[in-house]
Amino acid sequence: MSPDISARIRSVTTAILKSAAPGACACCLLLAPASHAAVTISFEQVGDDTVVTSTGYLNFTGKDWTWSSWELADPYYRHMGGNLGAGQDIVRLYRTSVQAYDFDMAGNLFSKPLPLLVADEYSGMTFGIWTDIDEFSVFVPRHFQSGAIESSMTFRNLSLESLGVIEQVIDLGSTDDLRIIITTVPEPGSVALSATVLLGLACRRRRGEGK
Repeated sequence: MSPDISARIRSVTTAILKSAAPGACACCLLLAPASHAAVTISFEQVGDDTVVTSTGYLNFTGKDWTWSSWELADPYYRHMGGNLGAGQDIVRLYRTSVQAYDFDMAGNLFSKPLPLLVADEYSGMTFGIWTDIDEFSVFVPRHFQSGAIESSMTFRNLSLESLGVIEQVIDLGSTDDLRIIITTVPEPGSVALSATVLLGLACRRRRGEGK
């Protein structure tokens, strides 16, 4: 691709972002990296796979954990790895013993029911979230109170679109380090294609105006 075409695509992409709805712009600001500010759970389409990464910082100092387990006795928890779904409510990776912090709030992570989907690859630390009718839980390693969060799960041959992820900001308290942001990242190629199409339409319009 010539430098001129690349520059035009970048220009059109910038114009798209500037013309986005105010809410989208606010979301972009929330997603900007900041020290000790929020955890972002990102669902990204990478080829035929969906990759889920969790990065950021959480601070539960002064809050009592609700329960913990060395054995992970529930059938869902026996799988020491990552999973999604199981009734609209789970995004989690278990690598070690776990403890949970519960919050009195409700919500959904996905727009439709999902089966329990098990990750094909995973790395990083124990971390997860769970929603129920009237409860929201955060899973972290045993004895965790505050610190950095970093984990990743890869689900082979799973389309991001099929999950129906609900992008949202979940405030568990009044500070940024008790905030969880859920976002999606489409296939990079589709973004470039959209920019190219818009560039073509813009060039066509200019030719029309020149007649």
